[in-house]
Amino acid sequence: MDRRILLALSMLANIAAAAVSCAEGDYFWLFVLGLTAASICGPDMLKLKAVPGKQLIALSIVIPVARVIIYLSGLGHDSAFWGVPLWMYASSLCMSALCYADGLSIFAIANSYGKISVGRGWTSLFAVTVSLGASAAYIIFIFFRLYFDGYPVGAEGKLPDAYGVQVEGLIMNFPTVASVSGFAFAAITYYVLKKTGRESLTEEL
Repeated sequence: MDRRILLALSMLANIAAAAVSCAEGDYFWLFVLGLTAASICGPDMLKLKAVPGKQLIALSIVIPVARVIIYLSGLGHDSAFWGVPLWMYASSLCMSALCYADGLSIFAIANSYGKISVGRGWTSLFAVTVSLGASAAYIIFIFFRLYFDGYPVGAEGKLPDAYGVQVEGLIMNFPTVASVSGFAFAAITYYVLKKTGRESLTEEL
């Protein structure tokens, strides 16, 4: 498929995911989707010599679309674990995967310009740090979101057990998912790059 069509589809998928996130009130997704637009579409707009490969563009389409489908389908809205609806875990998995893909894109482009030169293991690890860094920032976001939504996140004294578990679950949902999934993504990336090479992550205009 033509590269320009893929980039257009990526932007449409990201806009759809942004609309769903705003409707839901999870505005942190806007930061993640902005990072995706910058890392995937930015190099093409700036006409850099090396740009993200089509497989990375495909991820920037598939993951936001999956996030939209998960939310609109209503799947997992009526079931919960650790006081958190199951669909939120799926949303966090999508967010972790997208942040990881963004990290791969940024690192691959920097590497192709000779600014850095590292192996596939470090490439995977850098992508993991992007995902984990986003999860750390999410803790701050969700803390204030819960506070302004009326949750007693700053209340003194012990919360009722069920309520306390729910607050802790909401705060730690994305960081927990990112910590587990990030290293799974890294293992998969390491295996794939062992066969295709780091050069497969980028293309030349």
